[in-house]
Amino acid sequence: MPFVTMVDPFVGDHSETWEEFGFGPLPNGTSILGGIATINGMSMETSAVFVLCTVGAVPSDGITFMDQDRPDDLVVFSFSQPVSAFGAYWGSGVGCFPSYRDAATILTFQDQAGNVIGTDSFFYTGDGALQWHGYNFATPVKTIIRTADDNKEGVAIDGLQAIVASTSATPTPTGTPSATGTPTATPIQTVETPIISPSGGMFRKKVTVRISDATAAATIYYTLDGSDPTTASIVYIAGKKNKGFKLTGLGSHTLKAKAVAPGFNDSAIATAVFDIN
Repeated sequence: MPFVTMVDPFVGDHSETWEEFGFGPLPNGTSILGGIATINGMSMETSAVFVLCTVGAVPSDGITFMDQDRPDDLVVFSFSQPVSAFGAYWGSGVGCFPSYRDAATILTFQDQAGNVIGTDSFFYTGDGALQWHGYNFATPVKTIIRTADDNKEGVAIDGLQAIVASTSATPTPTGTPSATGTPTATPIQTVETPIISPSGGMFRKKVTVRISDATAAATIYYTLDGSDPTTASIVYIAGKKNKGFKLTGLGSHTLKAKAVAPGFNDSAIATAVFDIN
């Protein structure tokens, strides 16, 4: 079962209307969504004017949205109560025609322990109206990070919705003692499947690719020719300082990645196909 699934527009138990803030800068740590979250980022403001694909942005629920113009930074939603669903209307970029697109918006979802449970990458291709992207989480999410494939492309966001995860605990069943008293062997854990960001798609001239893995001390190996990676393949040095690598060359490129860690079974192989034109 996937940790993250896409969902159609919904009304959450906590909703955001930027109209309540008026027009102006939005400071780091501003409380949003009825107090269950804060937002952080550079150059954030509430506004009624923002250019998307050569036309003005159209809010989803009023006259005000939040925008961030070429920030060289992230937008981070930090939840005080983990959520089981989240969605918003998004827009970015200028000159968004079929032959010309700006960087993709990338969302990263983290659980309460800071582990990445999933990502999404999408381009804005609309005519000014912000476009919905919503998600259900099998594992409650504590942090959502928004960046762009070039780390610079701005964004407009409106109509946030969130559903707080249930706090009711499922009772732990009481185990039945073994008749022979023989201890049960602890199963060997498997390394988490690597996450490739963006997860594939069509790009113009080049794309910057990052690979991460939620298992501590895992080593990531990858290939670019469609073959399954082994420990003899290229090593990806993961970490916050790694900005990824640029993939160029016209045509289709199939990236495969596998993670290995001592005392664990090897991860499943992650695959992403990038078409560059």
